[in-house]
Amino acid sequence: MVIAPPSTVEQEKDMMKKHFKFNDLRNMTKYIRCKIERSKTIRAIKMTHPVLVQSLQDKFDLPNGVPPTTPTKPVTKFTK
Repeated sequence: MVIAPPSTVEQEKDMMKKHFKFNDLRNMTKYIRCKIERSKTIRAIKMTHPVLVQSLQDKFDLPNGVPPTTPTKPVTKFTK
């Protein structure tokens, strides 16, 4: 995966082609079960793992988007 200006990407691809056989996937949307979202307007790349999150929600019976409660209040301080 190369993230750079188009001219630099082309140079890197040409260099790698001398050593490796590969397919150019262009703008990726998935990589190793991760979801990739790209925003050119804010110059950001977001990688998430929705399959893992869903499997954890299913395994621990967590409601969608709602964190589980804990036995104590979040502001509780413990002392010796």
